[in-house]
Amino acid sequence: MQQKNTPAVWQLVLAFGAIYIIWGSTYLAMKYAIETMPPFLMAGIRFLIAGGILYAWSYFKGVPKPTFNHWKSATIIGGFLLLGANGGVAWAEKFVDSGMAALIITSEPLMIVLIMWIYKKQKPSTISLIGVFVGIIGMFLLIGPVEIANAQHLHPVGLSVIILAALSWSIGSVYSSEADLPSHPIQNTAMQMLAGGALLFIFSLTFEDLKHFEFTAISFESGLAFFYLIIFGSIIAFSAFSWLMRVESPSKVSTFAYVNPVIALFLGWSFRGEVFSSQSLFAAALLISAVFMITVGKKAQGKVKLRAFFRKFRFVNR
Repeated sequence: MQQKNTPAVWQLVLAFGAIYIIWGSTYLAMKYAIETMPPFLMAGIRFLIAGGILYAWSYFKGVPKPTFNHWKSATIIGGFLLLGANGGVAWAEKFVDSGMAALIITSEPLMIVLIMWIYKKQKPSTISLIGVFVGIIGMFLLIGPVEIANAQHLHPVGLSVIILAALSWSIGSVYSSEADLPSHPIQNTAMQMLAGGALLFIFSLTFEDLKHFEFTAISFESGLAFFYLIIFGSIIAFSAFSWLMRVESPSKVSTFAYVNPVIALFLGWSFRGEVFSSQSLFAAALLISAVFMITVGKKAQGKVKLRAFFRKFRFVNR
């Protein structure tokens, strides 16, 4: 007999499917959306709408009103995660394939480990250090000079912006771990979306050339991708993520970090004919392996020796 607080298998399958497939597909959706929409304007409106829906939901559920400090923290986090990271990726995808963007974003866990080590003096475990080393090799192979010289789909400026976007997300993630934020997860995310969406919108009005842009010029594909990002990417997938964080271990939920790029690579190849060299595919394997080792290394908290780790690995994967 199933316990009351134990989620059903079908619920777990749907929730994990959402964060695996939907979040992995958002890179392709952004690629379509920015074909006829300015990147920062698209992202700003997307998060303002999604954040407004989630905030209204939390309000009618009777969640207590946030304080000024809550809004201050949400604005800082929204600036790093949405303006710097998501906006940067959206802009860079004008020049870089969606699958390539997803692979570079995979480096975020590596950056977080290094940030925590340098600024928080939190030395990573041996397994995490190996993961960082493997990830650095993977990044070098992915965007190294030989690969850029031999591939037309690699744009140096676009690649640089995505790397900065990954760094922005990493800094925002570290800051959010200690920030003064509401305890309710839906309200918390809604505030970050609203604040980040407002910053994206202001940035668009200030720096994007909107003189010749008309909403009537938005193609059907771009419009469909835009609403997909709002409904599925921002609302459904995040709701699934928030629920999973309450019913499953963080280490299991975090597996989306090395599934998303695989989904993005497959969809980019299937729908847009994005081609990757054997070097890129090998780099992808290294990056995904690095994220896995860092994830397991965090769980080990620096106390598990390599021999014990490999015994544990064999047990978990039976």
